[in-house]
Amino acid sequence: MMGLSLLSLPQKILGGVMAILLTIATIYGVREHIRAGQWKAQADATAAKLKSEEQAHAITRQSLGSVQRELDIQSRMVSDLASLGDQRKQAALKAQAAAQEAGKAAEVRAKALDASAAAVRPGADKCPPSDVFWNQRGDL
Repeated sequence: MMGLSLLSLPQKILGGVMAILLTIATIYGVREHIRAGQWKAQADATAAKLKSEEQAHAITRQSLGSVQRELDIQSRMVSDLASLGDQRKQAALKAQAAAQEAGKAAEVRAKALDASAAAVRPGADKCPPSDVFWNQRGDL
């Protein structure tokens, strides 16, 4: 009987060692499983943070795009107003030139009327030009 108990002793030791190793492996596996869960949770949190940052960047890009479009519109409006200002300035210069031409033409016509009044009436050159003009018109 002694032989049987000696044979069973190594089996019992081996079984105990196996049980201890299995317990250690189980504890280690549970610990690794917990770590993996923590890492997965951390990775999920990081992914969510990155996704929210990407969304924030997308919103920022959209708002920058709308600001850029608004700036383009404003710059076109400024250039249009500047060209209108140039057109108005050119039109004012043309109108001033036309007024000067009209004034010169009126002076020439007044001189011609003065000369014709002096030829028609002697002494008409002593009257102011406007009086000669109105007197001639009244005489007709």
